[in-house]
Amino acid sequence: MPSDTGPKIPTVTWTFATLSDADKEKDLVTLLSCPTLPEADLVVNHLAGAGIEAFIPDEFAIQNAAFVGIAPVFVRVQVASSDYDSAKEFMTALGKD
Repeated sequence: MPSDTGPKIPTVTWTFATLSDADKEKDLVTLLSCPTLPEADLVVNHLAGAGIEAFIPDEFAIQNAAFVGIAPVFVRVQVASSDYDSAKEFMTALGKD
């Protein structure tokens, strides 16, 4: 009987933001953009589970846009610039499971 090691997410190829030298000096940077708010929430929750603080800066605007029938083009997930590399590494590994 196969053992269940818990829920798996589908294999995903994340498209990460590229940081310029000026971006690296900022407190917060965009890690990646998601096509939907639920997907961005999932990313934030996965990062929180790894001890990396992340947030969705436009969350309330996106919720309001959905309420009036406007679909967002993308949803940004941001992290501290000092956490960018570890967050990228974690999400890359998570997407390959």
